[in-house]
Amino acid sequence: MIEQSRRSQFTKSVFQNFETLRERSDTLFKKLLDLQRKYQGKCIPGIGDILVDEFKYYSDPYTTYTPNVPLAEYLVAVEKQRNPDFARFIADCEKHERFRRLAFRHFLLNPVTRMQRYPLLLQAIIKKTDEDHIDRRYLLNCKEMIQAIASRSDMQTAAVKQQV
Repeated sequence: MIEQSRRSQFTKSVFQNFETLRERSDTLFKKLLDLQRKYQGKCIPGIGDILVDEFKYYSDPYTTYTPNVPLAEYLVAVEKQRNPDFARFIADCEKHERFRRLAFRHFLLNPVTRMQRYPLLLQAIIKKTDEDHIDRRYLLNCKEMIQAIASRSDMQTAAVKQQV
């Protein structure tokens, strides 16, 4: 594995602020779950207000994490080359059923792909939302917020890729 003296810094360099991303996702999930429970099987009148309220906190965490992914992939690749124990550990994890036999890279990219899916999901909801529904303006606002975050992240990622 990675020596104890380097492990903490390596983990921080590879995973950056993933804890913050998880906290943001958990908060959004809990608020939406509470809303669903409140209506107990009935049609939920809207979710846009919750999304707007939560997405305003997504910019910093995602624009910190996303550009770091190319560097994280590079650091993992270098460590695998230098450290056969680490390479075996990653290979074992990738084979494991618990990890659905996905490549390690998948887990690094998961937050990035989530951000890229939000506009598609929002567009699908907007398409089904009546023009005069109160939630529509919230949903359109959410979509713009997420697209701006994704665009900023993409620009920053391109710069980091050039450096790597």
